[in-house]
Amino acid sequence: MVTITFNEAVTGFSLGDLSASNGTLSNLSTSDNITYTATLTPIASITDATNLITLDNSGVTDVAGNAGSGTTDSNNYAIDSQRPTATIIVADSTLNAGETSLVTITFSEAVSGFSNADLSVANGALTNVSSSDGGITWTATYTPTTNVRDATNLISLANAGVADLAGNAGAGTTNSANYTVDTVLPTATIVVADTALKAGETSDVTITFSEAVSGFSNADLTIANGTLSNATSSDGGITWTATLTPTAAITDTSNVITLDNSGVSNASGNTGTGTTDSNNYAIDTARPTATIAVTDSALKAGETSVVTITFNEAVTGFSLGDLSAGNGTLSNLSTSDNITYTATLTPTNSITDATNLITLNNSGVVDVAGNTGSGTTASNNYAIDSTRPGVASIVRVDSDTTNASSVQYTVTFTEGVTGVDVSDFSLSSTGAIAGTIATVTQIDGRTYTVTVNGIAGDGSLRLDLKNSGTGISDAAGNAVASGYTTGRIYHVDTIPPTVSSVSAPANGTYVTGQNLDFTVNFNDAVMVNTAGGGPHGLP
Repeated sequence: MVTITFNEAVTGFSLGDLSASNGTLSNLSTSDNITYTATLTPIASITDATNLITLDNSGVTDVAGNAGSGTTDSNNYAIDSQRPTATIIVADSTLNAGETSLVTITFSEAVSGFSNADLSVANGALTNVSSSDGGITWTATYTPTTNVRDATNLISLANAGVADLAGNAGAGTTNSANYTVDTVLPTATIVVADTALKAGETSDVTITFSEAVSGFSNADLTIANGTLSNATSSDGGITWTATLTPTAAITDTSNVITLDNSGVSNASGNTGTGTTDSNNYAIDTARPTATIAVTDSALKAGETSVVTITFNEAVTGFSLGDLSAGNGTLSNLSTSDNITYTATLTPTNSITDATNLITLNNSGVVDVAGNTGSGTTASNNYAIDSTRPGVASIVRVDSDTTNASSVQYTVTFTEGVTGVDVSDFSLSSTGAIAGTIATVTQIDGRTYTVTVNGIAGDGSLRLDLKNSGTGISDAAGNAVASGYTTGRIYHVDTIPPTVSSVSAPANGTYVTGQNLDFTVNFNDAVMVNTAGGGPHGLP
């Protein structure tokens, strides 16, 4: 409001008589032609501390017709019609994951009322703005939103929210320069193609990233129970492939390949975080193995032994054809669980061998996973002595014709035996002869001397080994082979000869100088001593 007061009523006064520095006047009015009022409107965007309104007095006349002269100035007035403006600078115009940027808002003059509420922040957040120079320069820290990729971003200021010290409010909006946000971290999926791996198998492994990455190598991977060939990519680093080879002799149903994402970066330099696991894969590369136990490790004639074949897991395809038995045959293979099998070992007859094994060809058996055994498995050693002892000979110790009352025989067995006694033998005789088996004396393991005493009469005498029930056995416990064994014969004559009759010559007349023939009959064959002085050797 501008008030122009004259000293008296005037006429002819109009706005044309006034000039206003940095402003315009309007709405001139009066009620008494002495006091006039008008409205002063300053020019926009002006800041000037020295201003006057000047009246050209020559444009007004009083009632008497007197015209004014000269000029009249108003009091000084200051104008500040300039609204505050601002610039916004984002220091880092390309923001990646984990980065922040200084943001500086600089006003054309000191302002009040400014806060974060006056700002619109694209794809991020600002710390509270603050000023250290009285309200002209304000700073804050910008943190971009995670997992965002946007090349067009601004921070906008609503200027109406701020006012300068003169009270001029800002108008419109102020935008920062464009900045790019890429806070998308690379992620991955890992697919193991074959989820049930057995011995000899491998599997393709595909690692697919959300975008092309660099820095990726096998060092970023942890492989459970296996090894991985070097991963390679044919599409610029998005899809990588490798071959998984499971560890041998492993059975594990829970396995994953784990990626340490921090080892890879995308084109913006964003590094992955955390870990990524593949799908689960099972490994059974343990080939079936076995132990073989022969229960009786010292087999003799007529014996058999239980053989137990125990696998480390259930198997199929196992048969007697997968087994070979040293000096024996196997039969009666059976199982109730496909893990533990039993069979019967029957040793070959007439064999003596201290070193024998049952051998399993493992390639004939397969486990549930389909793994085939390899190599061979041997049992514990077992000894076989299935050779029954026999008599090699029963021979005379003395001459074959004798008049002794005691004779001896040498009995030789095919191998060392025990249990030989007088009850094992019998005497066979012809004629009128008797005797008693008195003693059996061991000479060595195979040789015995049998003495027959009390021999009387004439005839033949033979020592025989009884047919059975002798109790004679070898060191392995094999009983002597059955069947009579006959010895050599002694011809025994223990009765002195006697003359049973003498027959005279048929003519019965003796003539001196003539020989006479007599017939002398003995009761046994005799040897005639012809060395005597009688005729024809007779005394």
